[in-house]
Parts: sequence; structure tokens; C-alpha cells
Amino acid sequence: MLTDQMMVDAYTGLGGFRSGDYLVRHPRELDDKYKARKELATYRNYCRKVLGAYVGTLFSAPAKRTGDAPAWVALQANADGVGGPIESVMRRALLLSMLVGTVYLVVDRPAGQARTRADELARAPYVVIRRPTDVAALALDRLGAVARVVFREQAGGAVYGAAMPTDVGFIYRGWDAAQWWVARDALGQDLCTDPETGALMRGQHGLGRVPVIRLHSTELMDLTAERAAPWAEPIVGACLDLFNRHSEARSIERDQTVSTLALPVSDPAEAERIREAGLTIGAANAVMYNPAGGGSPAYFAPPDGPLTLYYAAIAQTVVEIYEIANLEFTGGVAKSGVALAFHFQAANRTLGLFAAALETAERQVGALACAWDGQDAAELQSQYPRTFDVQDLAARLKEDLDALTGGMGVTAERLVRQRMARRVLGDAASPGDYAQIDAELLAGADPYATRIVQEAGLPAATVVTP
Repeated sequence: MLTDQMMVDAYTGLGGFRSGDYLVRHPRELDDKYKARKELATYRNYCRKVLGAYVGTLFSAPAKRTGDAPAWVALQANADGVGGPIESVMRRALLLSMLVGTVYLVVDRPAGQARTRADELARAPYVVIRRPTDVAALALDRLGAVARVVFREQAGGAVYGAAMPTDVGFIYRGWDAAQWWVARDALGQDLCTDPETGALMRGQHGLGRVPVIRLHSTELMDLTAERAAPWAEPIVGACLDLFNRHSEARSIERDQTVSTLALPVSDPAEAERIREAGLTIGAANAVMYNPAGGGSPAYFAPPDGPLTLYYAAIAQTVVEIYEIANLEFTGGVAKSGVALAFHFQAANRTLGLFAAALETAERQVGALACAWDGQDAAELQSQYPRTFDVQDLAARLKEDLDALTGGMGVTAERLVRQRMARRVLGDAASPGDYAQIDAELLAGADPYATRIVQEAGLPAATVVTP
């Protein structure tokens, strides 16, 4: 069963994907072998590439926002309280919701009274993103709006009064339609105290509703359900399969790299002497034998059938990842024109649903920010792009390939190839990887020519070499 942490780790490549703890141990696998397999495990992060393709496309053009309420204008420029624009907050919220299904957008503001204009600016509303695992208690009304919520947070003992433990513990921050509170228990009975004033941390917020908005990456089957199914769940499942298959295939390769030497020994006493001597037998050693003994040493290797099956399964899993995400047109998988049109449309529909969810959540977030300052949010609007050219990658790659056949010279062709590599690999490659690619292209190599042609959906004969 995929946990929220596994879902997030699949995107970051951390946690059990880095440590190898997400590898499934074979029932007959010895401790040392399993430990070695975990140490050698590498993770191919298709999850990040797929989610990056969707989120990057959706946010490639800015949303159109209207409304001149000061709180709404300020929120657009500083939505997280530390100078981050609203685009970055909503981008992170969408990405996290794709991984865990539902996230909570908490529109809060710093406590205290504003005495100066600077104090008022410092108390501007901001947005905090919370995961389902942060929720200690939740009540929804019949339409699925949050009626009461309590979040669990980590905090040190010096923060909320002397009664807190001296080590790092939990506090519970809650809201209902009328008030807010911070307590040491989920029920809100043991209230914390303000470290500056000593007052109990509880008060009326005056908003008339809970300042928490839910953002879902998939449609709720029931409006009163606590969370939606993660959009990326089947992709992460396939990535987990791929992680295990790569590890198991590498284990087979490692075990079979050096063939075994079969040394005919007919005398049991001679065999015992060889074992006692600790003789190391391998391709780099010399072996003496008696031709009259009835046989000569020979190497043999295990059959390659299991490894062939693994590689076939790995290739099929990669295809399935792109099929699940409706991204065959970037995965190098040959499809008919009708199939490609279907997946283009499916990807567009998915992006459109994401855009609609973001618009609704952002308008509600903006309205709450205005409510904190008692401002009118009637004209507040947020409109994300609704039409997306998901064929753009293939089209641009075709343009690049056409340019390579135009006889523009070695320098121009090298620069085009560099641009093609970046379009194909995106954020799947690091700056160091791109530096190596550029160096290889400068030296006359083109290791990505075949991949680029596949991405563009062209026949293999289209590959152009320097």
C-alpha cells in the first residue's frame, strides 16, 4: 500500500528510494545480499518527469487575475508571508495534491495589534499548505466545506509557554467558523500561552467561516469525503515496480558478470587440498591441470533468460507509465495517429481540470485574505489557461530536426542539438548532465540523437549525425 510519504518520496527521489528501503525482499534472499542490493539501488525518477510535464505546461503562461482589493493585490505578490508570489504557492499546492490527493490551504495572518502602517503590512494574510497527515481532527458540512479543523504541528517548549515539554513536541492549531485556538491537545482543552503576553492563545477571527480551503487533484466521489485519490498514485505504483525490477536485474547482472570456471578434479584428496589452499580461481589467474586426467577447465555462464525477461518487463513498465499519464507523445512510444489524438485530448482534459480546481481554490483564498482585512472581494477573479498545446514538444522537436538538415554549419547544428537535449530531458537532467552533454556535442558526439528522434515521433532513419 502506498503511503503519503512514499508518494512524496517518489517525486523527490528521497526516503526509501534513496536508502533502498522500498525494495521488496525476496523470501529466500540472505541478509548480506539484500543489504548489498539496497546499497547499489538507483532510482529512475519518471514520476518527477511526468508531474513536471503537467505542472510546467499548466504554469507556462500566467493566470489572469483581476480585482483591486488591497489584500488581494498584496497576496499576489507575497502569498507565503516570506515574499513568494501566489504562482509559487499554487504550483506547490497542485504538485503536492497530485501526490497525496488533497491539500489544505490555510489563509492565516500574524497575531497582534497593528499600531503603525509597517505593523499592518507585517500582519498581511498569507497561505500555508497542509497535508492530510497534518490533520488531527476534521469536520465537513454537507457540501464538503470545512466546518472545523485541527492541525498537528511540531514546536519546541520555549515557543508556547513554560508548560510545554522541553523537547520538541506537538501543538494543535484549530479553527471553526467563529474562533481559533492553539492547544497542547487535539480537543483544544489545554490551551497554550502567548510567550510574550502570557495570554491564552484563543480568539475570535470574525470571518464567519473556517479560513481553510481544500484543493483536490482528482474529483471527489462524495463531497463529504475527507480526501481525494492522488492523481499520481498509479504512476508512483509503476515507478515502485520499476525501482524493484531495476534492482533485481542489476543483482542478476552483478552475480553473472564473471563466468564460473569448471575445473575437473577426479581425486577427492586433490579437491580437498585445493579448498584448504584457498585457491582463487578466475579469468585473471593461471590454472594448472593434467591433460591425462580426463578433462580440461572450461568457463560456463548461467542462462540469460531471466535477465531478458527482466529487461522486457522494465521496458513495458516505462511504456505503462507514459500510457497512464497520457504522455505517449513524449515517451518515444510508437502510436497511430488516432491513438495520439486521443492522448493529446486526454492530456488537455486533465490540464483543464487542474486549471478549474486552481481557479476555484485561488478565488476562495483571495476572498479569505480580503475578509481578514474587511475588504470587498466581489470583483476578485483568477483565470488559468484552459487550452494547452500539448503537441508543442513534438512540433518543436520536428522543427529542430528540420533545421539540422538545412546545412547551417557545424556550430549552428551543435547549438540546435543542445536545445533539443534540453527540450527532451527537461528537469530530469541536472546542470552537470547538461554540461557533459554540451561537452560531448562540442567534441562531435551525439548520444541523444536516437532518443530525440523517438520523442519527435519520427522514423529512426531521420537521425542526423555530425
